[in-house]
Amino acid sequence: MLTKIDKVVEKICTKVALASICSLFFLMCMTGIHVIMRKFTPVSVPDSIGLTECSMIVIVFLSMGYLQVNKGHIRVDIVVDRFPPRLRSFIEAIILVGCTVILLIVMYANILQAQLQYTTNLATGVLKIPLWPFFVVVCIGLLLFAVSTAVHAALSFENGIRGTAPAPLGQAENQMDSVV
Repeated sequence: MLTKIDKVVEKICTKVALASICSLFFLMCMTGIHVIMRKFTPVSVPDSIGLTECSMIVIVFLSMGYLQVNKGHIRVDIVVDRFPPRLRSFIEAIILVGCTVILLIVMYANILQAQLQYTTNLATGVLKIPLWPFFVVVCIGLLLFAVSTAVHAALSFENGIRGTAPAPLGQAENQMDSVV
């Protein structure tokens, strides 16, 4: 059951990460156009700083769930890898539950911030692009990240009950090769 949920979360996070790739492509094109315009004309892309900041929000937060699904995050577990498999799984489950709680708290704070941005009509400087949709993007990214950490916590807890654990990262295949 948990593996099916994990597969569904993985598919959703992968699809959402495509929006992050599109935003990266937009940012690259806009930066290229901005540089060419500044080189040959006295004008530049209007509100390029605001567009860059908004694109970076989309790039970072919509790819966080994908990063967790593929276990591409930084792990420092030199001590934990020396524990028996059951204990290692339980410790990983506890850490992931803590991460999930923190992510949900941060998501709640961003929901409040999105409401504030919406009521005050804050927007970028030149193009007047409203900022509240980007806080919603942050909330979506944090929610996907929290769901994927919760599912991985449940899987780790299940592994702890079974007495199994994934191989330590030094002995496992390099996960980053599949991402790149």
